[in-house]
Amino acid sequence: DPSDKVPVAIDLFREFFLGQPQGTAADSYGGTEFSTLFWDGSFHTCKNIRMVHITLHTRNVHSKEGLAMKYFIYARKSTDDEERQILSIQAQLDELRMLATKEGLQVVHEYIESQTAKEPGRPIFNEMLGAMDKGEAQGILAWHPDRLARNSVDGGRIVYALDTGNVTTLKFPTFWFENTPQGKFMLNIAFGQSKYYVDNLSENIRRGLRKKLREGIYPNMPPPGYRNDKQTRAIVIDEARALFIRKMFEAYATGAYTYASLAKTVTGWGFLGVRNKPMAASKVRDILTNPFYIGLFRFSGEIYEGKHPPLVS
Repeated sequence: DPSDKVPVAIDLFREFFLGQPQGTAADSYGGTEFSTLFWDGSFHTCKNIRMVHITLHTRNVHSKEGLAMKYFIYARKSTDDEERQILSIQAQLDELRMLATKEGLQVVHEYIESQTAKEPGRPIFNEMLGAMDKGEAQGILAWHPDRLARNSVDGGRIVYALDTGNVTTLKFPTFWFENTPQGKFMLNIAFGQSKYYVDNLSENIRRGLRKKLREGIYPNMPPPGYRNDKQTRAIVIDEARALFIRKMFEAYATGAYTYASLAKTVTGWGFLGVRNKPMAASKVRDILTNPFYIGLFRFSGEIYEGKHPPLVS
């Protein structure tokens, strides 16, 4: 019965037309393979020809509807050291605007964020996904998947939004993506690589920090009385301010001063604190109790022997 072939033909059209990558023209299947599948002598009835026409028409309508899809642009640059060399915000925007113009995409808003993506909780990213939940846009333009997420939570949110239909598509100038099982699989790999990069970098930084501590190198800015030598990259004594630090220790050792009274005395000497403000009693206490001045230093609750020269005995 020829009518039994109708549902079979529908399945074939779904596979060969609707299941093809976005942008594949329907008439590209009008050759020998198409004729062998559908025009084998049993599909010449009006009913079956009408079915072919409806399928082609439906695909054409869906293609036109895709042109009206709305997009958000998302550009992000981290302030972390590891991402300072990543493409600047303006360069990302230029590339994404060119992509939108080239493909005739309707961009309704641009989201710009300066925050690391290695931890969830970015406010602008969350705002963008909230707007997509409300249907304000269906697609996202970004430079690369690592601009969207470098952690498993945000990466999972993007993939889940694709699963639920809140996000229909993603477009990147540097990465292929298609909203199919294969496309989402590749997207997950890209998110995983981005997270691996951050995790591996963090471990390398921690390893380098541990090495510095073992060698007695203080990894932060030195306290008053010391400075970083740019040429040797070592901590050396700042003789101009070290003079006041030594006098503070000598004065406090007499027992005649409290932290507050010594703070007033130090200010009278002309030794000022941060931003040239008078020295506070709490700052005097921090200096007098800091082991850095006897050649040690405290880091993460531990005391280490430093390579820097002591200021007092």
